[in-house]
Amino acid sequence: MANNPNVPWGFQPVQNEFSNGYRANQRVCYIPAATTNAIFLGDPVIIGTTTTNLGQGYPSVNLITAGSSNKVSGVVTGFLGSSPNGAFFANSGTPGPMYKATNQAAAWWCLVDDSYQSLFVVQCTGTPTAAIVGHNVNAVSGNGNTHTGWSGWQVSATATNIAGYQYRVVGFVNDPSNVIGNKYPKLIVRLNQSTEAPGAAGV
Repeated sequence: MANNPNVPWGFQPVQNEFSNGYRANQRVCYIPAATTNAIFLGDPVIIGTTTTNLGQGYPSVNLITAGSSNKVSGVVTGFLGSSPNGAFFANSGTPGPMYKATNQAAAWWCLVDDSYQSLFVVQCTGTPTAAIVGHNVNAVSGNGNTHTGWSGWQVSATATNIAGYQYRVVGFVNDPSNVIGNKYPKLIVRLNQSTEAPGAAGV
């Protein structure tokens, strides 16, 4: 069979699990200047323990660790610019796609959808059958695209009922170009190992 289009873009929020539309569940966060990971739109992140005056009470975030039992706080949905002098919402002044490169001298402000009720569209690395729906999968790391600013993260086709996996598969994207049984389908998932769910252990 032919493959579906191989176009990963990370995790893109599309809907609230208990409503027909998407409500912008976004929190202002910051990415510390010394962060060694590049961070792109759609990257899954976890709240960090870094505290500086720059944070002004806003949580720091960094990329998650892919794999079972590793927690996820949310997904980067936008950037508000760099902050070379600690000024809140300072503009980066850089044209083109926005992303936080590695080891930059300035911290970056970003928006994170951290609702455990949000549903996300994400590409699957393999060729799952319809039986993957209702099962849990782990995230698969990928390099972001510096030309578009989009994430390269995906999810694995290895599905299980083990509670420690990071995402729950809710369904397949309903689109003629998204064929079940072909490689690289677009799935709809929600957080399964969320740091923000009621009763979840803190970070």
